[in-house]
Amino acid sequence: MKDAWGSVVVDQRSTVETQRMKVGRIYATPDGESHIGELEVALAPNEGRPLFYNSARFAASSIGFQHVRVGGATAWHNPPQRWLAFILVGTWEIEVSDGSRHQFPAGSVSLVEDTTGKGHRGWAVGETDVLVAAVGLPDHTIIA
Repeated sequence: MKDAWGSVVVDQRSTVETQRMKVGRIYATPDGESHIGELEVALAPNEGRPLFYNSARFAASSIGFQHVRVGGATAWHNPPQRWLAFILVGTWEIEVSDGSRHQFPAGSVSLVEDTTGKGHRGWAVGETDVLVAAVGLPDHTIIA
């Protein structure tokens, strides 16, 4: 189990109230700088299935997939809309305008919402191509 930002982490304690999943967050502040942070998504017991825990359901508007070959990179940019990025295969590294960098390995989930400001850039790292599933979110969708 990985506990890095953006990696899916489920608290293994037996207390149901502490079940959560960590999600990376790429966001912009009013000064235009982009940053990397994290948020937690609560997981509640699934009625009738004692070994299952579910988050609240979130509205989504689209889904797309991106395959990036080893060494592939993006220039500085802003996403066209807010999305949840799921790293399915490989490792994707992000740099934000405040100079912070973070690697998101396979299994990572990130809320990418720096649609304004200086944006971010990223690249495939390691020896494996990267496969990403990007789920578009309506502006009103709150992930928490």
